[in-house]
Amino acid sequence: VQPLDDALQAWFAWHRRSELPGYADALAALARRAGGELSAADMCRINDEWRARIDRAFEDGLRAPGLSAHVLEMHRAPGPRDAGVLWKLWRHVRSRGPFDVVHAHSSKAGALVRALPLPGRGGRDRARVVYTPHCVFTMNPDLGRAAFLATRAVERALARRTDALVAVSPSEREHLVGLGIDAARVHCIPNGVGALHWRDRAEARAELGLGERDVAVGFVGRLWAQKDPLLMLRAFALAASAAPEIGRASCRERV
Repeated sequence: VQPLDDALQAWFAWHRRSELPGYADALAALARRAGGELSAADMCRINDEWRARIDRAFEDGLRAPGLSAHVLEMHRAPGPRDAGVLWKLWRHVRSRGPFDVVHAHSSKAGALVRALPLPGRGGRDRARVVYTPHCVFTMNPDLGRAAFLATRAVERALARRTDALVAVSPSEREHLVGLGIDAARVHCIPNGVGALHWRDRAEARAELGLGERDVAVGFVGRLWAQKDPLLMLRAFALAASAAPEIGRASCRERV
């Protein structure tokens, strides 16, 4: 455990030193551009650029001392190419096994990993498998009925090959159990955030040009259907009808 802990600490230190200044520069550039109008295409491109940057930072971190990393390229959405990905993954598993524990993260990776025979150590036929969907795909509000039923069938079948499923919120745990997965296998470990240093409220509001009684709401998340930022805007519209001061802004009509 200690080598892994040391490697993670080294990665966080490197990330703060090397990557965070770049994020700050990107945010400053975005703020300058926001003086004009950002189109949906602009926001999607910015989102893709940041995702690629974070992916590269994560890959570099996995190469820290004490860790062994093998990056397997794949597309986010399911497709015919996944057959080739599954074959490469099986070759890697066969060359590196047996294992004590295998952890799979996200719906697609979780399906690919759990579909494989995973050799176990200590006389076990199969390694213990932990799966963290981190918002299972069946929670996607844009998922059609047929896709939902197919994905639910896959999740239920693969759950029988899983020792523990980790939900990151009580609502996700309820959803997984609602899919028909054995509740005894589903555990809730909420997302954790380190202690934050909050700026002085008055100072932050002055920088944003907000008065003491102005309402300020922030959004943290991808501009993606799974995060549903439009739900936030619809909620604002409902709130503005009851409290008009919420709707006052220089770009109210555009929003």
